[in-house]
Amino acid sequence: MLGRDSAHSGHCAFDMTGNAGKLKWLFKAGGWVGSSPVIGSDGTIYVGNDDAVKVSGGGSSAAGGGNLFAVNPDGSQRWRLPIYGSTQRISPAIGPDGTIYIRSEGSWFIFGGPYLYAVWPDGSVRWKFPIGVASGSPVVGGDGTIYINNGEGYLYAVDSAGREKWRFNIGTASGLGEIALQGSTPALGKDGTIYVGSCDNNLYALSMSGRLKWKFPTDDQVCYSVPTVSSNGNVFVGSIDGHLYAINPDGKLKWRFGIGKDWAGSPTIDAAGNVYFGSLAELYALDRDGKLRWHLPLRNMFTTYGGPVIGTGGTVYVTAGSNVDAFAPDGSRKWVLPGGCGDMSPSVAISSDGTIYAGSMDGNLYAIKNTVTTAAVPPSLDLGEAAVGGEVRKNLSIRNTGKATLFVQSEHMGCYREFEDVISQCSAAPRDLCTITLRFKPSDLGRRSITMTINDNADPGQQTVLLTGTGR
Repeated sequence: MLGRDSAHSGHCAFDMTGNAGKLKWLFKAGGWVGSSPVIGSDGTIYVGNDDAVKVSGGGSSAAGGGNLFAVNPDGSQRWRLPIYGSTQRISPAIGPDGTIYIRSEGSWFIFGGPYLYAVWPDGSVRWKFPIGVASGSPVVGGDGTIYINNGEGYLYAVDSAGREKWRFNIGTASGLGEIALQGSTPALGKDGTIYVGSCDNNLYALSMSGRLKWKFPTDDQVCYSVPTVSSNGNVFVGSIDGHLYAINPDGKLKWRFGIGKDWAGSPTIDAAGNVYFGSLAELYALDRDGKLRWHLPLRNMFTTYGGPVIGTGGTVYVTAGSNVDAFAPDGSRKWVLPGGCGDMSPSVAISSDGTIYAGSMDGNLYAIKNTVTTAAVPPSLDLGEAAVGGEVRKNLSIRNTGKATLFVQSEHMGCYREFEDVISQCSAAPRDLCTITLRFKPSDLGRRSITMTINDNADPGQQTVLLTGTGR
């Protein structure tokens, strides 16, 4: 689930030494993949997206439309389930029996309301639980109980059959309205204690039966950070008051660290007890006693919905803007993979073979590891002339010069809409051609040019082609 486990430890024990930060493949979902992916025991990747979906009575709606995808480790689609609701910046969760849980934020008027979905591994719906406007991602305990907030100030416990076990009022923040974020994604301790942040400025600790154990007050809202529980039971959470808090299992303050601006986001802890978290524009590393080790600027970190992930050797993987960045434990950058035209999902997921997965607002799920073949790409392509308001199309052929199958997954035009990809994906066996189709639609007179980036699994992972066209 989000952060790998119910404690959101974010620590991965898989061997990452072979991950060079190159594009392995892209899966084109067709809509914003702002959801953080999760991985099943068989390697299947589960991720949500926002897209136009069919509605009763005909037609479609892009508002609140969404899907749950199951993607094979080779980047092919296993199945797609319309869930009729937004999945923005949330993560699915997988139960002990393989059931996948995902919440939606569907409109009552269009889709009949928001639900927590339980989905069998074959993509069929097991049950739906009406949840109200859900807040954060679901978390599943070892006994199969699902914990999730709604947007009205309640934490729900739902059993694996889709029945409510209990609900607990974690309070609401005045003035936010009933559809605002009211609580964080919960985290679970080894003893089953549930920790959840609230917009009423408190971190709550609840027993498995839904009774209050304690609550810890901060100086502002703590619903914008996902709590993390360390192996010794300490709880770490950020607050809008600009502090990251370390709290003992009995609810007493251990230490707090102030960043002086923005708010402290969702933390992650490495094997040595070092703590990593982001603000809106920086990544911080603290030692186990809450002392600053280093910090560096990063842009657009969606730290409300997920945090960094730690690989073997202490490498820190974060999403920042449209990039996935890898940092050594001392804060030096190991590599960066640039994405497309949109921000990446809040967190990455790592599979047992060391592949990193991240979603993007450009509509793709990225698989990051190594390139596996080589390709010969023409340096330029002139698409010709077209009347203003009209269009012209031309094919671009790429030869596979390597020894493995070539996959071309997508193209990026720098968000420039006069040049578009019509057929954006292709594959080719060694020595064969892979052909994509491009379109030029001039909006004005004169010659145009743009550098197109091709995302494929050929070394070095991205190829560039200069595209030209003339409007007449």
